[in-house]
Amino acid sequence: MERLTGTCKFQSSGKKPYGFLADKNNVDHYWKSTNITASVKPIKTLKVGEAVEFESVEIDGKKQAVNVTAPGGGPVEGTDKLKKTVSRPRSRRRTVPTMMGGSAYNDALFGVP
Repeated sequence: MERLTGTCKFQSSGKKPYGFLADKNNVDHYWKSTNITASVKPIKTLKVGEAVEFESVEIDGKKQAVNVTAPGGGPVEGTDKLKKTVSRPRSRRRTVPTMMGGSAYNDALFGVP
C-alpha cells in the first residue's frame, strides 16, 4: 500500500477521538484513534493542522486512513484538548429536621409556622 501525506483537517472532542485528514490532493480521509499507530500522548489524537503520513483504504465506498503516523513514521504529537464529559450533580438540597418530624424546607414551602 502506498503511503500518503496530508494534514489533520478536523478532530472531534469526544471520548473516542476521530476526524478527517486531507491528503495533498485535498481528498478527505476519515480517521479514528485506533488507526493511529504511534502517539506521544496516552490518548491517541491528532492536532488540527498536524502533518501526518497514512495509508488509505476504501470501506463502504468511503476513504479511511489507517496506520497513521507522523512524517517519517514517528509518533504523532496529538492534543490534550479533549472535551471531558461532566455529569451534573444531583440536587443536594439539605433538609433540617424539625420538632414536627418535617423539615425546615418543607415547612417554609407549605407555610407551616
